Amino acid sequence: MMRHLQRLLLIVVAMLTLASCNHGDKTPEGVATTFLEALSRGDYDAAYSCTTGPESDRETVAGYYKQMQLVVTDYRVNSVDMDPDGQHAVVNVTTTMTSIFNAQAATSDEHYNAVLVDGRWRLDL
Repeated sequence: MMRHLQRLLLIVVAMLTLASCNHGDKTPEGVATTFLEALSRGDYDAAYSCTTGPESDRETVAGYYKQMQLVVTDYRVNSVDMDPDGQHAVVNVTTTMTSIFNAQAATSDEHYNAVLVDGRWRLDL
C-alpha cells in the first residue's frame, strides 16, 4: 500500500512540474510572470519549463539556478513589445532578486525574448 502511495505522489509531482508553465503560456506577459513566480518560490524546474531550452538541459540549468540561490523577491512587467509577425515579443520587466553573490536585493531592468512555440509562449533565454 505504501509503495502505491509513493508512486501516486511521484506521478502527481511529475505532472505538476510538467504542467507548471502551461497555465501562463497564453501571452508573452503570462509566461514571463509564470517564470518569475517560479523563481520567487525557488521552483527552478518550473521556471525552466517556461523556456525554450531542451528537456536534456533541464537538470543542468535548474541546478545552476539552485546553486546560485537565485530568488526573485519582487518584479513588475513594464511593457510587452510584440513583433509584427505575432510569433516573437520582448517582455520588459523590472526584477528585484538575491543570489549567492548578492544577499542584498538588487533591482535591474530585464528584457526577456519570448517566442510562440506550438501555440504556447516560451522565454528564449
